[in-house]
Amino acid sequence: MRKAEREDQVLFFYDAIQEKPYTDENERKYWYYNHGKDRAVEGFSLLMCMYHVDDIFIPEALEVNKEPVEYYDLKTRKRKRASLVIIKELTREMSEVLKRSEFYHHIGSSFDK
Repeated sequence: MRKAEREDQVLFFYDAIQEKPYTDENERKYWYYNHGKDRAVEGFSLLMCMYHVDDIFIPEALEVNKEPVEYYDLKTRKRKRASLVIIKELTREMSEVLKRSEFYHHIGSSFDK
């Protein structure tokens, strides 16, 4: 990692959906709206933190979002799931952990404002 350290380094967060249609539904695997496909897909919601410098991408952290709260939506009359923590909060927690490390002491976050 120290070999890749430079002034033009970037730490970025990426929220993605990993499709997995052939596994039973649970608190980690559920239905998510995929804007690229313009439809709901079954899979996992992932939050990844990547370190980028030059053409090198180094994964720093990965979090699989859980949706443990199950509820019934009266308007749509469908069973749904909800997360206890939103992606923005997960991102903030991830950046705080990385800030405490020696290597990432200079990280700032737009969420801190």
